Amino acid sequence: PQTLYNWRDKFRSEPAHNARPNGWSNENKAKAVLEYARLSQTEIGEWLRKSGLKSEHLELWEKELMTMNDSRKYKEENKILKKQNKQLEKEILKKDKALAELSAIVILKKKVQDIFPSEKED
Repeated sequence: PQTLYNWRDKFRSEPAHNARPNGWSNENKAKAVLEYARLSQTEIGEWLRKSGLKSEHLELWEKELMTMNDSRKYKEENKILKKQNKQLEKEILKKDKALAELSAIVILKKKVQDIFPSEKED
């Protein structure tokens, strides 16, 4: 059993097996994608084995990094749109209050006319 534990510990301590593809930080992913892009075809296989990755991981990471850049732009747009939405909601509330006030005035005028009919109606 001790031999198995030693093998397991040795296996875990090796860098290729220690860092699983889904446990990498965005910064390390970006570095890996850049490094992968500058390697020649013959160096890629060795580099992938050494780092414990597959080419599919790097393609996926590249797409993720591209969408992250787009998401920053969308966050700015979202912030602007939220601000505009807030202003429009304030305007709507203001107009709703004014409309409610006018409708109350119209109702009161009708009630006054019902209670005190004018002489012209006779």
